[in-house]
Amino acid sequence: MKRFLLFSTSALVLLLYFEFFGTFPPEIPPYNVAVIRLWRILLGLYVGSVLGITGVIIQTITANPLMDPYLSGVSSGAGFGAVVVMGLLGSGVLFTLMGPFAGGLVAFFTVYLLLKLVKNISGTAIVLTGISASFLYSSLTIITMILTRVSWGRIIFMLFGSINKPVSLQGFTVFLLFSLLSVPLFIYSILKWKDLNLLLLGDESSKAMGVNVERLKEIFLVIVAFLVSVSVSFAGMIGFIGIMAPHISRRMVGGDHRILIPASMFTGAIILLFSDIMARKLFIAQLPLTVISSLLGVPFFVYLLIKERRWLQ
Repeated sequence: MKRFLLFSTSALVLLLYFEFFGTFPPEIPPYNVAVIRLWRILLGLYVGSVLGITGVIIQTITANPLMDPYLSGVSSGAGFGAVVVMGLLGSGVLFTLMGPFAGGLVAFFTVYLLLKLVKNISGTAIVLTGISASFLYSSLTIITMILTRVSWGRIIFMLFGSINKPVSLQGFTVFLLFSLLSVPLFIYSILKWKDLNLLLLGDESSKAMGVNVERLKEIFLVIVAFLVSVSVSFAGMIGFIGIMAPHISRRMVGGDHRILIPASMFTGAIILLFSDIMARKLFIAQLPLTVISSLLGVPFFVYLLIKERRWLQ
């Protein structure tokens, strides 16, 4: 634990330094530059933490070490909501934030109704319904883009992830509101560490020890849906961080969710800030964050496939 705290704190401080300080165009007032960079840092810390905690939760309740929170179907629904709003209502700040959030919740209710329909909330059922919803809303997104003639470039860049967002009072107000609403969800997830630890033993063993497995999974699905919808609203879809952060944290602090959840949030924030710096520094034009996170995540995913080959058999 001490090693993790030392490493993660040092890495985060270093990344925050590179995010906040550096060269900037001389025609832009330093105050404006500071506000823009502080806004980007806040988004990076929040979204990275969300991806970290939702990654831990979704992997635990599905008993699938290769599960990503975006495979729950919520992110595809959020993308669909963004396209619908931009195509029909325009690109105002509130529209572009609330559209993805509403779309994510709609996708979640689709998954939830499917689970209720089949009367099965096992890990396999959650994975399959989530993937089905992802394909459904991805198809609806493409159809909507064609019908509304929304700019493909804007949509693709938005959906592929970026925390380089314009600063506005409306945007900051919505961010502050969602951040405050997220705090109780973070605390609840950490307080339920014993139940999450028991879920690692399997559904039947957890029930034998007094855990209401179905109820617990439903609550955590709602938490994942809310947090992922908010993160997509502000930063688009950023792949692989929800897989990498929990596994890196497990290697450093173990599998106890009392420590694993905060550690994964910390790690998620570090990975996202690092990806953002690389996305802005590697090329003249800024790359979408998913490009960098995928370059990091694909080799990591292959490593997990090799490591978890017993689970796959």
